[in-house]
Amino acid sequence: MSMDILIRRVDAGRGSAWIGDAYRLFKQAPLLWIGMVLLLMVAAIVVSEVALIGSIVANLFMPVAYGGLILGCHAQARGEALRFDHLWAGLQSPHFNRLLQLGVAYMVITLIVLVIAFAVIAATLGPAFLSASPEDIDTAAAGIGMLLAVLLVVAVTIPLMMATWFAPALIVLGGQPVIEALKLSFRGCMANLVPFLVYGVISFLILVVAMIPLGLGLLIAAPVIFITTYTGFTDIFEPAAAPDDPTPLSET
Repeated sequence: MSMDILIRRVDAGRGSAWIGDAYRLFKQAPLLWIGMVLLLMVAAIVVSEVALIGSIVANLFMPVAYGGLILGCHAQARGEALRFDHLWAGLQSPHFNRLLQLGVAYMVITLIVLVIAFAVIAATLGPAFLSASPEDIDTAAAGIGMLLAVLLVVAVTIPLMMATWFAPALIVLGGQPVIEALKLSFRGCMANLVPFLVYGVISFLILVVAMIPLGLGLLIAAPVIFITTYTGFTDIFEPAAAPDDPTPLSET
């Protein structure tokens, strides 16, 4: 069942609060969180190594795993215990098919970004880009092509990340169809650009520090950053009406 969703505009300081709230959930079951996220990352790497089909499977099922972990966050927030089987709770979710469809959307989005980057470089370098001889490629043109490709990919990737950031939570907790989840996620991010800027800067600094001791800090940083997708979701989105109420979606 889907429900109408209100989108809140929150203060800039909430960007840091999402991280603090996420860390409090992490502290309730740190070893379990580390184990689940570590297993998920290792599984994704191993499966991705199995040629092209492995990468497809990994991308297809990643939102399913995310959906299960979101359900784990929600259980903790309600005072329930986090369980290891939350890692595959998305498989048992009534929204499993929608999570799979979201995985397809992820793959399409990735393909679009790659095609755009390829097209920009090819257009900048011309026929030399398809040449097998590196000496045929003008160094200056190559540099300009790469720069334009990077800038364009960033310009495309940011709104796409905004559209996918809260989509798993909107599906498993809000019952939204895939397209509506993507649209709502984008609108929620757009309505809170300043908090997201604060969140992004702090998250980046945390990840940099986490990399210093041989990357071991990522065992804590990675689960906490993931949990922020839930804490940010609960801060920005709220039910507007009873499930299946025909009232149109509105924003605060």
